[in-house]
Amino acid sequence: MLLFIENVEVGSEYEDTIFNYWITARMKDGTIVKIFDYSCLNLISKVAFYVESILFANLSPPGYEMTKVTGKYIGKLEIKDWQQIAEDRDLGKQYDAVETSSGIILFHVNDTKKEFLEGDNIQLNVIRFDLIAVNT
Repeated sequence: MLLFIENVEVGSEYEDTIFNYWITARMKDGTIVKIFDYSCLNLISKVAFYVESILFANLSPPGYEMTKVTGKYIGKLEIKDWQQIAEDRDLGKQYDAVETSSGIILFHVNDTKKEFLEGDNIQLNVIRFDLIAVNT
């Protein structure tokens, strides 16, 4: 997914060590999203630039919806061939994916308590987006 990076803020910091960042970015469709960079992929130098990225959608329980994502369920994808990958993401691991008007977003279908077939139109209620890979 191509994102325009608007701002990067330090999230948690202790004794001059930065543990994570919050990124404000604009998706292709114009939607502004807040993204948690928990693995310190650190896009500070990419503010005001476009960055190819992979986002993971953390789904919200009922009543806590923050962002709705709609698109077609495209099945399983794996993360590979990216310059920077979050430290806890395994190469070769398969994630469920939805193709939106702005690009592909990964998620865990088990979090929805539903079953999808490839090509199904779906809607996800997202409480937080995580940055899990970038090509800079």
